[in-house]
Amino acid sequence: MKTIQAVARYFPEKCGGIHIHLSELLPVLKSLGGESKVAASQDLPNEDHYTYRDTEVYRYPVFPQPKSEPNHGAIAHGGFDHFARWLT
Repeated sequence: MKTIQAVARYFPEKCGGIHIHLSELLPVLKSLGGESKVAASQDLPNEDHYTYRDTEVYRYPVFPQPKSEPNHGAIAHGGFDHFARWLT
């Protein structure tokens, strides 16, 4: 099974409950044979890739700076094209 976890922020930034639960879930999925990647926005002009606790993390630029509350896909944010390209 392959999964992509898409979140507004991710470690090593300051994160809240959902990010902590996600960081606990990812090793469990891996132990069951799953392959997970995290995609998270960032307030920088370029993309970034890194590994955090054995999980590949893709950071993509978003403008204006993402709000902390979700918009549930109501509108595509600036920079969404980076995320869409990464998915393909």
